[in-house]
Amino acid sequence: MRPYDTQKWFLLQNKAIEVLVREGFTGFSMQKLAREAGLSVGSIYTYYQDKDELLLRCFGHAVGMETGAALRLFRPDMGLEKCYN
Repeated sequence: MRPYDTQKWFLLQNKAIEVLVREGFTGFSMQKLAREAGLSVGSIYTYYQDKDELLLRCFGHAVGMETGAALRLFRPDMGLEKCYN
């Protein structure tokens, strides 16, 4: 088994999002991702079991980033009514 490389993992996450935005779900493939990332398809499977896992992790990462950004806007003295204005 190949060693886990954090830089490749980040590269795959970022390239997967780029391909998804450009090609959509129907146009996304592991082959396209591999080409974009400059890696072999087999190396993607070092990091993800399958396409579904890859997509779920990408969405989880994106949701986590958005949630973190939203939470930074809140202050303890802010009333709930200010959150909706």
